[in-house]
Parts: sequence; structure tokens; C-alpha cells
Amino acid sequence: MSEKGKENNNNPLKKVSIFSKLNETELDYILNSMTIKTYPANEVIFYEGDVPDGLYLVKRGRVKISLIDERSREITLSILREGSFFGEMALFDESPRSATVQTMEETEFFILTKSYFLQLIEQSSTIAKNILKEMSTRLREADDQIRNLALFDVAGRLANILINLVKKEGVVLKNKDMAVVPRPSQQELANMIGSSRETVSRVLNTFKKKGIISISRKQIIIHHIGKLL
Repeated sequence: MSEKGKENNNNPLKKVSIFSKLNETELDYILNSMTIKTYPANEVIFYEGDVPDGLYLVKRGRVKISLIDERSREITLSILREGSFFGEMALFDESPRSATVQTMEETEFFILTKSYFLQLIEQSSTIAKNILKEMSTRLREADDQIRNLALFDVAGRLANILINLVKKEGVVLKNKDMAVVPRPSQQELANMIGSSRETVSRVLNTFKKKGIISISRKQIIIHHIGKLL
């Protein structure tokens, strides 16, 4: 399902970091040059090695970016939500896609063609700077993930993931040592830290027994952020 994007009020591109500082006229111009596509849950948007076709911006929903080896083992590099974008790296270096992207629920995208995206970069220093800033942030996050995988055991890696969830989408409560985060599945957590679902389950149970966390159907309540640190 696809259509040309036209939304005059409350331009949704305001929520996208690389466009957030543009004025309404600029935002409307870009929005009207985009295609909108909706994908069902668990649909692969593109595979590692595919030829790049454009820049994707998440209008609603969630996607995971992952690496999958020949034995179908998966490492989740990141999970992106509304306002995030992906696919820019292959547009810059004209190389194949470096990872596989798959929807985690029904997800709607804005899509910019490769040629139009590169044209925007040339025309707008604001967009170019914001892209570089975002890519630098992602590079730092990749460094942290490599350090996490190399230096910590499963408990340490899982603690770091929970802390990152607090930073990105958690609600910190009044005493500042308590937080609530959306609950990923145990398989999602396992894919993030390069472990098995069974091992993640055991570590989570250990955290619960120590009173560090509690888990509801949709949330993880972290009672002692300091203990995770």
C-alpha cells in the first residue's frame, strides 16, 4: 500500500531529528516528495547485501536492525521507533545494505529516494549536519555495544541493555534510582546481547530475586538503577 505524503497540520517530519529545525515550508516540500508505505509485522524491509533504494523514516511502529549469519543466528544492533530513520549509510558510500531491517509490528514509513536524499544533503547544511550528528551518535552506540559484548558476562550485558533502555525510552521516577521501561521479549533481549533466551530468563530471575527489577506484562520496573550500574 503506498501513496504520496500530504499532511499540512502538525507536520510529522517535525519528530524526525534530521528535519526538526526546518521551517514549515521546507518540511511541507520534503513531505510532498516522499512516498508512504505500510508493512505488516515481521516483514523484512531489506536484507544485508541488498542494493540501496532510499532513506526510510519511521512514521509509526517499530523495526529492528540486525545481523544474521549463515546459521540464522541473529544479533540485534538496534530497535528504532517513531521519528527514527535508517538506510543512510549505503546511500553515502554506494555500497550494499550493511544489515537486515525487519518490522516488529505493523509499521508505516516515509521513504525518500536515493537521488532526492542526496539532493537534500547538497542543498541544506542543516540536514547534512543533523545527519552527521546522528551517525556519530550511532557510531558511539556501536562502540559501546562492542565493548559490552567483549568485556562483560551475560548479567553485565543485560544490565547495560536495561540502562540503555532507561536512557532512550524509560520514565525515571521521583527518587531517580527507579525507572520504568517498555518490556522487550526475552528473545529480543537475547538477540541484543548475543545470548540465548534461556540464559536471559535465568539472569532476569536472578535480578528479580535480588529485588533489582520486577516485570509486568508490558513493562520492566527497575527498582535500583544504581545496582545495575
